[in-house]
Amino acid sequence: MQKQITYLGHTVKEGVVFPDIKNLNSIKKVLPPQTKKQVRSFLGLTGFYRRFIPNYSKTALPLTNLTREDTKFVRSESEQLAFETLRDCLESEPCLKLPDFTREFSISTDASNYALGAVLVQSDDEGFKHPVAFASRKLGPTEVKYSTVEKECLGVLFGITQFKNYVYGTKFTLYSDQQSL
Repeated sequence: MQKQITYLGHTVKEGVVFPDIKNLNSIKKVLPPQTKKQVRSFLGLTGFYRRFIPNYSKTALPLTNLTREDTKFVRSESEQLAFETLRDCLESEPCLKLPDFTREFSISTDASNYALGAVLVQSDDEGFKHPVAFASRKLGPTEVKYSTVEKECLGVLFGITQFKNYVYGTKFTLYSDQQSL
């Protein structure tokens, strides 16, 4: 019986899914982008594995802003930090547990001034929490103007919507750092 399978850039082994090591090795060799085209290419490469990177949209925001047509390409510390953070996240060989539908799920959500993030988690027999999936997105121009409570509510809605295939019709726990919710 086969213990491991690699398919479409992902490897599944013993109940864990992680990016294919061949692809991670190519990411390790990527140099900091010098043009908008290179930034887009890097974001495409890392975006393919965004489900493994917590708060991907928030982390990638400085690089995403560089790709706008109305923005002159000027790389600063924030863009360099975003590049290094994304590359480091993938170099650390992240992994996600495969979902176990006999166990309860929990969703943790968060909102910042410019992005939303959520993580779907399950606990194992010893009580250790393991991520099943991450999701994030940047806020639109109107959403950026929302109050903190509205952004947190939007984050909760986003998290539940992103993970509805896992939690629909089941009991799950929702965590938010906004006390007024």
